[in-house]
Amino acid sequence: MKTDRQQPARLEISERAFSETFQLVHSALDTALKKHGRGSFVSTHEAVGALAEEYAETLAAARLTTLDVCEELLDCAIVCIVALASYNEALLRESGHIEGSWGALPKTPGDLALEKLLLMATPGNGYPKGIREDVGATLAIIEGLRRGGGEE
Repeated sequence: MKTDRQQPARLEISERAFSETFQLVHSALDTALKKHGRGSFVSTHEAVGALAEEYAETLAAARLTTLDVCEELLDCAIVCIVALASYNEALLRESGHIEGSWGALPKTPGDLALEKLLLMATPGNGYPKGIREDVGATLAIIEGLRRGGGEE
């Protein structure tokens, strides 16, 4: 038998709640860094494994109290921040820059394929004009999809 149970309305989160949450995360991060040091994750697998462990603990805590869940969510946040900082540190070292650039994240196979297509579409690269035009049209479609549109 189906019941018509209404879901509670979502509350608008105040600036104060966000601000206090960011302060809590900052304080927990500071404590974690003092306890565990500032070492980076050495691989994506390590970072994802740490997050998976914290997520499993969060699921287990869901059977306990809201406070337990909040503590585990905080641990998840710390793992995510350290993982992002690890990736940014690697970028800083690779690029020799003092400041990070998220636009310089490691390239995926898809990014490399697009770079090759761009090279193919460039005049004077040795590819016949017809291929350059076809590749250029393909790139225009991809760019349209990236912007949320369809084929242009």
